[in-house]
Amino acid sequence: MKLSTLKVQDNILAVNLDNADLATINLVGGSNGIGKTKLLHKIKHVVDTEAGWLPVFLITDCDFDLTAISNYATKIDLSFEIALVDIMKNNKDFIKQIEPDIESLRHLDNRILVKLKSSDTHSYLDEMGRGFQRIIEILLNCYYLYDGILLIDSVELGVSANHHKALMSCIIEYAREQRNQVFMTTHSQDMIQSLSELTCKKFKFADHAINSLFIRLGRSVKNSNKGEVIATAFDEKTLESMLGMGIKMT
Repeated sequence: MKLSTLKVQDNILAVNLDNADLATINLVGGSNGIGKTKLLHKIKHVVDTEAGWLPVFLITDCDFDLTAISNYATKIDLSFEIALVDIMKNNKDFIKQIEPDIESLRHLDNRILVKLKSSDTHSYLDEMGRGFQRIIEILLNCYYLYDGILLIDSVELGVSANHHKALMSCIIEYAREQRNQVFMTTHSQDMIQSLSELTCKKFKFADHAINSLFIRLGRSVKNSNKGEVIATAFDEKTLESMLGMGIKMT
């Protein structure tokens, strides 16, 4: 099951996407404080309430906490050791772009150990750079989730701009392979550009082609609901056209 439409109404948000089919990959943009994070939490609440059997993972903009994903790994009986080995194997080139000296990832006492070639000892992931932590956190959640919904707040948080496209590509590839639907928020024009380029080119003609939707939150200027936060949806072709004209979408 995937969400095909979305309707959120309260005293702050008025998001109605009944007329825009939600995609496999959905990216939400808008100014600070407009309600992007709140929208993700609303989606989680809707799914938990109306489809409690459907797995939903939420990655917040807080420090990486292994507890939730560790509990899920135990529930489905798939060890962290296997997951970390697979993640390194399947995403080796990308991970080495971030940390060229990395040799392996291990799990010990609910922490992730990182072995670097230049050191005889392991480092803890939570003591390394925020961007590297963020990428491993996202890859772990992508790896464990199957046929579910992944929510990522501030997807580019801590990640260097020159790695945005590679991260987006990994997220799309996992969603395609594991039949997940993804909702992400962003402040980054680079991320929006990456989404457009990847879904219009790299993944457009792949097996099980991936579709995408960009959702921009903004305030209404209509007299009937002036000041309310509303959502405007842009499909792949429209987004590609607007970006091609140099229009800033954040």
